[in-house]
Amino acid sequence: MKTHWPFIILLLLVGQGENLFAQWHCGMPAPTPQEKQALFARYQSFIQQKSSGKARETSYKVAVKINIISGVNTPAASVLNETDIRDIIAHANTYLQNINVELYLLNNQVFPIKDDKYVEFKVANEAELRKKYDVQNAINIYFAKNISLADLTVLSGYASLPSLATNSNRIFYSYFERTADDIEGLKNKTFLHELGHYFGLLHTFQDSKNPDISQRELVTRGAGANCAEMGDQLFDTPADPFERLPISAAFKCTDVAPADVVDANGDRFAPATNNFMSYYQNCGSVFTEQQYLKMQASFSIRFSPSAEYQITGQSSTNFVSIKSLNKSVYCMGDSVEISYGLDGLFDGTNQLVAELSDNSGKNYAVIDSKRRGNKILFRLPADLPEGENYHIRLKATRPETFSPISESFAVRSYAAAYLIPDKTLINAGETVDFTLSLKGSGTWSFDLSDGTSVKDTRQTTHTFTKILNETTVFAVTSIRNMCGEGQKNGGATIQVTQPQIRATGLAATTICQGQTIKLSISISGSLSFDNQLNIQISDPSGKNFTDLPTQVSLFNLSAQIPADFKTGSGYRLKVVAKNSALFSAAIGPLTVISPPNPPAVSSTINFCQNSTPEPLKATGSNIKWYVDEYDLKSYNMLTPSTTKEGTFTYYVTQTNNAGCESSKARVEVHIKAVPTAILSGDNTILLGDSTALKVNITGGFPASVTLSNGKNFAISANPFVVGVKPEQTTTYELLEVKNTCGAGLVSGSAKIIILEPLATEEIQKDGIRLFPNPASEQLTVEFLSPQPATSVISLIDMTGKVLQQNTSTVNQGKQELINLTPYNTGSYILKIKIGEKIINRKVMINK
Repeated sequence: MKTHWPFIILLLLVGQGENLFAQWHCGMPAPTPQEKQALFARYQSFIQQKSSGKARETSYKVAVKINIISGVNTPAASVLNETDIRDIIAHANTYLQNINVELYLLNNQVFPIKDDKYVEFKVANEAELRKKYDVQNAINIYFAKNISLADLTVLSGYASLPSLATNSNRIFYSYFERTADDIEGLKNKTFLHELGHYFGLLHTFQDSKNPDISQRELVTRGAGANCAEMGDQLFDTPADPFERLPISAAFKCTDVAPADVVDANGDRFAPATNNFMSYYQNCGSVFTEQQYLKMQASFSIRFSPSAEYQITGQSSTNFVSIKSLNKSVYCMGDSVEISYGLDGLFDGTNQLVAELSDNSGKNYAVIDSKRRGNKILFRLPADLPEGENYHIRLKATRPETFSPISESFAVRSYAAAYLIPDKTLINAGETVDFTLSLKGSGTWSFDLSDGTSVKDTRQTTHTFTKILNETTVFAVTSIRNMCGEGQKNGGATIQVTQPQIRATGLAATTICQGQTIKLSISISGSLSFDNQLNIQISDPSGKNFTDLPTQVSLFNLSAQIPADFKTGSGYRLKVVAKNSALFSAAIGPLTVISPPNPPAVSSTINFCQNSTPEPLKATGSNIKWYVDEYDLKSYNMLTPSTTKEGTFTYYVTQTNNAGCESSKARVEVHIKAVPTAILSGDNTILLGDSTALKVNITGGFPASVTLSNGKNFAISANPFVVGVKPEQTTTYELLEVKNTCGAGLVSGSAKIIILEPLATEEIQKDGIRLFPNPASEQLTVEFLSPQPATSVISLIDMTGKVLQQNTSTVNQGKQELINLTPYNTGSYILKIKIGEKIINRKVMINK
């Protein structure tokens, strides 16, 4: 067998080692040196008492509250069930009977917890879970599918060492997948392992890997042994090297430790693989004699009356038990009836004394009680604080012994109601806010004098707003809870002053943003010159009235609801006379709503002049048409006139069922006339130049014209310019003008005269020279021909108009001066006639 160890270890490490370690890891924190010292001291004290015969042999029935956690939809087959639990507890009791302890199910049942948050249980959530489900009269045992630490280590279970504190009264277990192996592991090993911790046992391998070798338990039980102080502090549990060799969790029960794993003296270990407090997962069937004694030593803590929890009933020679209480919930001053039992021999003068805890289950005090047969009777104090965690315990005087504490019970207080108004003097139609405070234990039911009735409320404060029109007494007529009728307090008479102004005329209960409201008034009383009548509007609660800008006309008032006023229900109107006490009754409640959006329209519509138009159209409900934006008169239908050319604007609204009218949508109607076109633009230009013709057009656009040269032009503005470049003198006319309304009238013409200029190379041949050109004030004409002749010099503008003309006799070298000062910058033609010869030159004037 020894020769197989390396192979076994390697196989387990490579194959299933991780899984095995996860399922057999106990989460109990390592005890501090002080905790270990206290455990050992308590054990030694108990051994001394037992040796002296002073230790009393007592049998204990220990209640366990079993909480089984599963997910909301977890299949039942994979969840631990009551049959499993009863089997596990029965098996555990076969071992615990050796120390006179018997476990039993609290209330003879298990408690399921269906909560997806806790089924894969994280130790960090323990306090949160226990706050919901812990009890003080049983060991709180929780079974979850998996338990894990913050570092994701999976635990098979964990418990606390003995303590008087409530937070130590719990044990947690993992049931994993509830396979046959899982259940067997719980039953045969894990359940008793954690119970061992709960009753004070340490691991058999405690501190086996302590860095300080002197703190490790030695194998020897002879000279130099340290087993009383080190390890689990017991002689009859062999030293265990588990922490130094964790793979030994998979040892068979007959396997021995490897020869090379030794203690500080070099001694080879022989651990008890079958001990419940070891980590050898395949073995577990033994608590040693000293382990049983150490568990009994912890009873002074676990079963102490001073503990914050009480988990046992004692079965001894003399035993007092509380069998039942007549209720689980009492009211202050109620009678309590306790059924009790006595086992054993009690002195004839024995008295039974009832002790009542405070509402936290602590600080028991004697309460006056009477004994009638097998009942104890007493009355709860009338001033007892309410609470959920009261307990009773009984004390026998001869012999003196205490019963286990009773099941917890609740104490409720009687109801009380306090009704307070915010004011007791109002004007008619104003509001009063009442606050009703409820005291005592809920739930409450109450009735008010105005007929209001509320049943089974858990709210401690209720507010009521009442609109009163006459003097009224308002009070609580009844207040009740489970304890019966309670005490009624408060209430008041509300004095109501009647109105002196009567306002009428508001027909609807729905008004619109931007709407003008009109009221008719009559006044019983007198007004002075400084009394200004105003319409006021409240907030949605019917309070906090504010002025609306009000117009007064004899006995009529009008005011406009602002266009941006907040919509909602509960508004009220009233009329007040400023600087006086006069007011009207409030009108309402009213609902303020938004007006509808403007109707859908075509923003632009075109008609031809003198055509037959169609009525204007809009999409909406209750359509109204207006000729002018500020008109008050409206039309159900509107047909525009087409007799005049131009653009005309109309307006349209829609109205909802509440009478709210929208803002006005704008519609532009364009009336187009049949077009007319006039052509102009006479001009004289040099051959090869271009010029512009102007078309003046009336009527609607777009339009088009056709010139006499056959070309067509689209026109979108007036006037319109057409560019032409004739090759000879040409007179242009319009053939046609038309728009969407048809063809119109055309008139006018434009004559374009073409002059033929001389090329530059002809200067010498023509025998003249012009300079400067361009010129500003004066132009010089020099004649180069040697033959004398008569010349006529004409200056012509581009329209063909002759501006000046000079006649003279010329010869070679003669110069004629042309005065240009009267003329504007531009292009001109200088026409020179010498005999029968005509010379045209283009002249530029630049000023």
